[in-house]
Amino acid sequence: MKYLIIVTLFISIFGSNAQTATFEWSSEFCRCPERCEFRGTFDSTIITRKQLENTRKYLTVGGYIEYNVTPNLIEEVKHLNTLQLKLECLSRIDELENNEFIDSPFWEMQREKKLNRYREFCKLKEVTLQAYSNPSILKTFEPAQMSCQEYINSLINGGDELLNTWKELVGEQASRNVAPENLWRTFDSQISSEQKHEFAKFYVMKYGWWNCANRSIAGTVEPMVIEEEFQLIFESVSSECQ
Repeated sequence: MKYLIIVTLFISIFGSNAQTATFEWSSEFCRCPERCEFRGTFDSTIITRKQLENTRKYLTVGGYIEYNVTPNLIEEVKHLNTLQLKLECLSRIDELENNEFIDSPFWEMQREKKLNRYREFCKLKEVTLQAYSNPSILKTFEPAQMSCQEYINSLINGGDELLNTWKELVGEQASRNVAPENLWRTFDSQISSEQKHEFAKFYVMKYGWWNCANRSIAGTVEPMVIEEEFQLIFESVSSECQ
């Protein structure tokens, strides 16, 4: 009886320090047709709400640098801004380096993966932006050297080699397009113009180099795995479909 009283007293004293709180979020990675609304409970003496908010905001979604260095119109190339790109890159990296996250091996691994992904995207976008005026700089982006050599060489060498690569790309896209005649009509018009080499560079940069180099950047963990790991943070989780 004395042992039971001591154990009961221990639980009442130390167990009472736990403070149960709730955290809510939504996700499309669930069993619902569209989105799920989740509600999890956690001990706020062990995990802070800020850690949960940061982990949810910065480590479960995204991983891209938004600034577009491959515009849709050739006239927009002259408006590309290196400073604007650098500011976004600094901001994204700062979010991951100077915020508090859930302290676990999985979330530290995810943070490192996203940091590396941001750094590679920033390097790729900076190189791509500069390559409009200096194509040789494409050689400095190491992850794409093996798989994208055709586009690198064409952009550096220019001339007929670049024009031929442009035509090959148009052919590849036309084979998958519901209206290929429109692509060929635009190509015929542009290759007959005095700006044909500028059009060729723009097209190969956007649809050749960029698409190829973009695939060379390592991805992060699968979204469904991330969602499952996030739910494991909580003591209990309930959900309902929107």
